[in-house]
Amino acid sequence: MKEDRLTITMPVFERKNFFLDALESAINQTVKCKILVIDNCSSHDFFEKICIEKNVSYVRNESNIGLFPNWNKCMASASTEYAMILQDDNILEPHFVEDFQKVLDKYEDIDLYYTDFYKMDLNTRVKSNHNHIYPFGYFPNGMNVIEYAIEYDLGLLYSIIVKRNKFSQYYYDFHGSNDWLWIYSNIKNFVVYGNRNRVINYGTHNLQDSSNNNTHVQCMLTLGYIYDKVLSETKGLSKDSVVKAKYKANAAMLKFFCIVSKEKLSTILSQSNIYSNYLYDFLTTHRFYKIYSY
Repeated sequence: MKEDRLTITMPVFERKNFFLDALESAINQTVKCKILVIDNCSSHDFFEKICIEKNVSYVRNESNIGLFPNWNKCMASASTEYAMILQDDNILEPHFVEDFQKVLDKYEDIDLYYTDFYKMDLNTRVKSNHNHIYPFGYFPNGMNVIEYAIEYDLGLLYSIIVKRNKFSQYYYDFHGSNDWLWIYSNIKNFVVYGNRNRVINYGTHNLQDSSNNNTHVQCMLTLGYIYDKVLSETKGLSKDSVVKAKYKANAAMLKFFCIVSKEKLSTILSQSNIYSNYLYDFLTTHRFYKIYSY
């Protein structure tokens, strides 16, 4: 692959534990591409020193701009036709880029590309399966992915490869599943390819953001929003799919109310963003949840 076609970007902040393994998995690809590390103003120079040693492009933000704004900066800073975000706790298999090249050689019009993956305990390096179900193959539009998400639940990794001129930005006024929000809000307009090869290892460990209870609560709210206000309102869906999407939105919101604290609920309702507005409207239209929340 020509190096002007793909950039693997890595947003980093503070956490050193797994960075080197993730970076080397990008460096040691059988087919090379550009690599860019963007440091969200960490309190140390660990990332910079490693990047200098490995001859990898490095940028340091002048201040901490937030997680999703830094993801947006990663995508905007890539100079290649395609770009992706690799988290500092995910490990690529050596032929990840090579697989993408083979697909691109066959389907030049791909806007969004994803692969299957393993879960990997980063302490023991033991791999395990996951329970997500994806559609694999070539799709002239992403409606197949939307239909699978409604039927089998959301589940695409953020380690997607996107054509840069098709990427807008991740929503960042609320810390939730904003990667999925962007994917499912836009994928119906994209030419998509799903690779069934498991060429990404999704790292699991006790420091990951998803293990934080506040993050889990907020992500459950965003899932309800995505099912209700994005997927169920997608033009071209069958009535059956709309009903299923609404059902899954309610299921996600039930889980949200089961785990959210009174203080957290009040905090979210005091904010002004698409998710807090959705929560307010949901409570207004669903009397049971309104009484339950009281």
